[in-house]
Amino acid sequence: EPDFKWEPILCETNSTTELISNLQTTLKDRGYRISNIDGVYNKETQKAVSLYQEQNNLVKGALTIETLKHLNLQ
Repeated sequence: EPDFKWEPILCETNSTTELISNLQTTLKDRGYRISNIDGVYNKETQKAVSLYQEQNNLVKGALTIETLKHLNLQ
């Protein structure tokens, strides 16, 4: 049976265009595919976040606060 764990995530109310732009820039600088730094949490950004989480043994499925801390963005 899978283990479930509650994780704080980033949602529309605590997300800003600036934060998402910083996220995109950081991921792009680390070699992840980000075409545009536009501050929009789009499919490409989601895919890069998911891949980053997988490669760093982080909880996957959403943009977590843990992921942002791991990227030094929180």
